[in-house]
Amino acid sequence: MMEADKVALVRKTTVTLMGKADPDVASRDAEGDANIDDLEVVREALCFRPWTESGRPIVARLGDWALGSGGVSPSGGVFMAAGHGPWGISMSLGTGKVMAEMIRGVTTSADVSGLGLEAGVKPVKAKI
Repeated sequence: MMEADKVALVRKTTVTLMGKADPDVASRDAEGDANIDDLEVVREALCFRPWTESGRPIVARLGDWALGSGGVSPSGGVFMAAGHGPWGISMSLGTGKVMAEMIRGVTTSADVSGLGLEAGVKPVKAKI
């Protein structure tokens, strides 16, 4: 299921970002990479990347209506950050910042009003 050329590209990128720095910077491989491939692959796997039908992630405090009976106090609640698809890692820092702001009850640094369940985002599915 994993394509060899895609795995090779991921490995090359990983070496570029995480490989041991070559002490002789003038010594580069055929493609200009100055890092040494000293990495060991311990395990390879596919992962699920939750996404939504609309392509927009869910970044919101869930309304009491979504939680069933019992409700929540206005000072707390259930917060959700999911459905970023293949952009999850690249969006993680911004999402984390906004979630922290929401939990603290301060004005968010980004407008996420269109990213809640109320905005018509359908339930998250899993996509490989």
